[in-house]
Amino acid sequence: MSVHAEFDEELDLTPLIDVAFLLQIFFMVTSTIAMSASIIMPEAKNGIAPDLTKGINITIFQTDAGPELYLADGKGKNGVAQLTDVPAYIQEEMAKPGGRNIILIKADKMVASGFVEEVARSASQIEGIERYLVGVMSKPETQ
Repeated sequence: MSVHAEFDEELDLTPLIDVAFLLQIFFMVTSTIAMSASIIMPEAKNGIAPDLTKGINITIFQTDAGPELYLADGKGKNGVAQLTDVPAYIQEEMAKPGGRNIILIKADKMVASGFVEEVARSASQIEGIERYLVGVMSKPETQ
């Protein structure tokens, strides 16, 4: 009578995985994360902030009647303007001393992007504009 012992050729990995997870949890709980006291960020090499003193401001507020266009810095001091007034306003502002040649369009967040595009298209009729900047106001400024 011969006795043959059968061996299972597969290795059970469940205990090994359990030990690996326990070790991971142990090291996560016992380790400390070293935080540096202050981080000095490098200066940007490619991005240059525009000189806002050279900006020609156009502000758009959303009202119940639709978008209102102001040829000023969000205060509504010049009264509501029309799209046809934009080129003359830009030409007048560019003629002032100081070399103002950047268009700053500030729009209420509820203004349709198509209207902002119409304002920019109206402003693009004047040559000599260096660039156009568009900003969104989360809350309308007091008029």
